[in-house]
Amino acid sequence: MAATKKKEAVELLQTPIPVERHDLSGVRWYGATDSYWDKHFPDTPKIYKRSSTTIEGVIDKGIGFYKWLGGSPSYDAAMEYGNYRALIGTMVHDYCERVLRGIEVDFLKEPKWLNQETGELITVTREVQKYMMSFMQFCEDISQNGNFITEALEICMYDLATDNEGNQLHSWAGTADWVVKIVNKKGIEERWMIDFKTGKSYDAHQLQLTSYKVLFESIFPDHQLDGLACLYLKSGWRKKPNYTFKKYKPDISTWNKVVAVSDWANNYPVPSFPPELPTTFSLKEAQEQQEESA
Repeated sequence: MAATKKKEAVELLQTPIPVERHDLSGVRWYGATDSYWDKHFPDTPKIYKRSSTTIEGVIDKGIGFYKWLGGSPSYDAAMEYGNYRALIGTMVHDYCERVLRGIEVDFLKEPKWLNQETGELITVTREVQKYMMSFMQFCEDISQNGNFITEALEICMYDLATDNEGNQLHSWAGTADWVVKIVNKKGIEERWMIDFKTGKSYDAHQLQLTSYKVLFESIFPDHQLDGLACLYLKSGWRKKPNYTFKKYKPDISTWNKVVAVSDWANNYPVPSFPPELPTTFSLKEAQEQQEESA
């Protein structure tokens, strides 16, 4: 495989609001960090927003999903397999991001991947290697007309824009994989938002990208997007790495309807955090109280 053309390093876009993500009972919530919120909104309860992928969960997955689920040995087995596939996707996302940040990925030197959530070391499989070969093929292909420029990677988008009455314009948040400038066949530079996928194509992906586009262009009004796409990486190839680059048109009207249905179906949810537990344990205070009461 030919070497991919490299572009001089550019400073990646960063959102103005530092963000924390919280996974609570299967729902991912985004919110500003405590330090940021306390500094800018000391007298206002913090605003949390559900992730786009959580919201789109209200969309029916289609007959193919239910056939697969019905053909599984059990529900638990199906969920275990689904979690494994999601883990593979997370690994590939991580390695793609590393490559785009200019970090060399060497599976001989580092044959295991560290799961940041569990601390578990997981062996890199041939499947992951083949996904990465497909990704490198894509990078080579988009360099044919000129170097590509990465503008954002794994960018958390949490927006507090309001209308004239002070209402939040966007009730969701999300993380975009890659914003990149690509030179097309006519020699024109275009800005694309691309989401990495290791699974199948679903209609909901169009709405996921739509939601990200709305947030991105609200936060960065001088960085309007020219295109949206999912990069479906393949691992089943035999001779040459391949992928599907599927372009999507934004559908803001449908996305807003999905948000409304999801809010209604989930009874207009708010995050429920587990109670804070004590961090210090000592008998000294209890003994002092007993002595004082004696």
